[in-house]
Amino acid sequence: MDIITSHTNLDFDGLASMIAAHKIYPNGNMYFSGSLNKNVKEFMALHRDSFIIKNPSGLNLSKINKLIIVDTQSPERLGKFEKCVLNNDIKLIIFDHHTALYNNSNKLPFKTYLKITEPLGATTTIFVEKIRKKGISITPLEATVFALGIYEDTGSLTFESTTSRDVKAVAYLLEKGANLNFISNFLSKPLKENQRRLFEKLIMEREYLNLNGVKIMISRTELKEYIGGLSLIANRLKEIDDAQIIILIVRMGDKIYITARSEGDLIDLNNLLKNYNGGGHIRAASGILRNKNIQQVKQQLLRDIKINLKSLKTAADIMSSPVKAISPETTITEANKILLRYGHTGLPITENGKIVGIISRRDIEKAKHYGLGHAPVKGFMSRNVVTITPDTVLPEIQHLMIANNIGRLPVIEKGKLVGIVTRTDILKQLHRTYSYESENSKTNFSLDSRNQTGKNLKKLIESNFPKEIKEIIMHGSNLADKLGYRIFLVGGIVRDLILNINNYDIDLVIEGDGLEFARELNEILNGEINTYDQFKTASIVTKDGIKIDIATARREFYEFPAALPQVEQSSIKFDLYRRDFTINTLAISLNRDTFGILLDFFGGEKDIIDRKIKILYNLSFIEDPIRIFRAVRFKHRLGFKIDDNTWELARNAVKSDVMHEISFQRIKEELYIIFDEVNTVDILNDLKKLGILKEIFPEISSWDKVFSMIAQCKKGIEWYKSISKTSEKLNNRFLYSIIFCYLSESDEDLYKKFGLSKNQREIIRFIRIKGREIIGKVTQDDIKPFELFSLLKDIPDEGLIFLTILSKKKRQMKNRVKQFITELRSIRIYITGKDLEELGVKPGPLYKEIINKIYREKINGKIKTREEELELLRVMIKEKREDEEIV
Repeated sequence: MDIITSHTNLDFDGLASMIAAHKIYPNGNMYFSGSLNKNVKEFMALHRDSFIIKNPSGLNLSKINKLIIVDTQSPERLGKFEKCVLNNDIKLIIFDHHTALYNNSNKLPFKTYLKITEPLGATTTIFVEKIRKKGISITPLEATVFALGIYEDTGSLTFESTTSRDVKAVAYLLEKGANLNFISNFLSKPLKENQRRLFEKLIMEREYLNLNGVKIMISRTELKEYIGGLSLIANRLKEIDDAQIIILIVRMGDKIYITARSEGDLIDLNNLLKNYNGGGHIRAASGILRNKNIQQVKQQLLRDIKINLKSLKTAADIMSSPVKAISPETTITEANKILLRYGHTGLPITENGKIVGIISRRDIEKAKHYGLGHAPVKGFMSRNVVTITPDTVLPEIQHLMIANNIGRLPVIEKGKLVGIVTRTDILKQLHRTYSYESENSKTNFSLDSRNQTGKNLKKLIESNFPKEIKEIIMHGSNLADKLGYRIFLVGGIVRDLILNINNYDIDLVIEGDGLEFARELNEILNGEINTYDQFKTASIVTKDGIKIDIATARREFYEFPAALPQVEQSSIKFDLYRRDFTINTLAISLNRDTFGILLDFFGGEKDIIDRKIKILYNLSFIEDPIRIFRAVRFKHRLGFKIDDNTWELARNAVKSDVMHEISFQRIKEELYIIFDEVNTVDILNDLKKLGILKEIFPEISSWDKVFSMIAQCKKGIEWYKSISKTSEKLNNRFLYSIIFCYLSESDEDLYKKFGLSKNQREIIRFIRIKGREIIGKVTQDDIKPFELFSLLKDIPDEGLIFLTILSKKKRQMKNRVKQFITELRSIRIYITGKDLEELGVKPGPLYKEIINKIYREKINGKIKTREEELELLRVMIKEKREDEEIV
């Protein structure tokens, strides 16, 4: 076991270094060594589902093989892990920026496997440099945590220990989406004595008011002398006060100094204070006035704030509704199934319409661990449920979660459960800057700041799609508005639009009745429609051959691994969540009021830019192992890389024997698609590395031979197309099946797996038994045309291509097959049975003998015209005249 840890009383540099170390050592398990400082504790209360860091209680230290220590070199600061540093069987790896403690003259009192210490402002900087050098992808939340670690240990880059490398690291993290406003909430700086007195005076003078649900703190005072650092005092007040907006008005001499701070985008302070000879940023600004009455300035400021202030988001804006609730008698096993089905991390428990408790995933997992799956949840639920109302504002929700260390808050209105707000909902609001609310579904569509605020792809649609595609999209847009539905362009077509790849298979999702929408759209397009009521989907093919897939926004759940999904109506967000990879989860709104807005809940656009294939959730491959085939196929089709975690999850899914739960029909359909790909061999080779081919084809012992034949087969198909006028009739899938069956140790099993017909099986058996003998005769130098014709006439084209692959004399074999296909196979004789009857030949075996001889002579080039055929016929009859079979 590999362990990543840091010092006790953990600060942000230690926390950030642990998380960053995990990016470098993904197999490492993160453990706290002891206590956390107050800020880190608050941070983890909100983010513990984002970063899996465990407490060491119950950990068996003897299982540790490698211990990665960050931000310290002192054994006494390692808590439970202190004794590990003296264990020579454990590989110790140390990363630290405290270089003065143990230098060359004062060596570590223990042996290390690797020690990296750098004279930097923060240990986190060491890891950021490594992450950048290795090209490891990081999320905006990770970038924020890493920047937080650097800012804390460098005093926001002001301490003497700060280096240019720390600054460059922060610059890189800002490029990756680090949120400075979030960081500032966790940092503080000591005040000087005169600043402290001013700080205390402003606290005594502060007053509060509530506007549009926003709590505003305003404080005014007067001083005779000037005291600098009012901005720093404002930051400190912001740290200790729960107001969303803080306004400080201080007269110093004949000047009035104004400093303001706000959370989020409640008000543009820069714009507000421009009228007060100042400015700054949206969330932080200041102004200066001369010879003004301080009370009048205050009143004017309040009037201006009231005009410019936005309303705070409330629980009603961000909650999920309706809520999946269970009864107290629901068993632990059933509750766990519901969690898996809907992707929840906890469930409210109701009785007679009222909430009586709540149970988390952790509680359910513990109960299962102790074999209590049969027990009702009422024995494990939390009964003191903290609830909120639809009007509860976002900061209050955040405060309740942190103060009570809980991850979900039921929303109660008039005694009834109307929604739920989770930790994830809060994090989206904290780390994302744009939200678009669907009028129909109350679903929040959040776009990450790295995707730009309200990113719109309307121009890309107009410039990349042909006229007929744009017309269909506009028809759909107008119809959805008419019906009051939300409409989205989703999936591969959006991915390929961003990649500038032509893809005109339209995939639409409707928030509403997708089947009704499909029928009315088909009335407009006058195409052919097929509906699938079970899955709430439909497909339309227009007269121009354009395919349109239409689905009701739905969520899928799996009753057991590898089962076909069960479907229920839902929102666009859940519809996208059921898809396979992040790169396929993008959607574009097509309604008139939001046309072109990109929806990206799962970081899909960034993964497209980074050319990465990432699974959405860890159980995805267990639920549907066919997604493993698709991951590898997309990798090679798009030239992407499969994310390390996704690759490992695929390997683990294969090891769990889940492949045996899939019908071979589904596997076969996926294989046929792979056979049509350009990089078939590369795709199959990756599937071999994952262990899939061994699982589904135990009959094959040599995959190198299979891959070699498939590569030759690709070339053989192209060669065949260049010589044959009927190449469109070639059954490529059957040709690849021949390869698998020919090289198998149990062809009967593969006949069944590939669903081959009786005729196809006979062809493969014939090739297996006679193939090499035929190749030997065909490639003889002196073979006559008719003999060549006789050997090949009953073999289909797929078999002929396979024989060219099988032959060692490939050029000679190809020349013979080409001769057969282009010259011999089309030769026909002119005479018929009627000609034989007119010359007095009785019907019977002699018919066939005569016809074959004429065929042979014609194919061998000795006769050409009908007259020559008739002359040869007369000679043959004359020779047979005494034969009793001739009249």
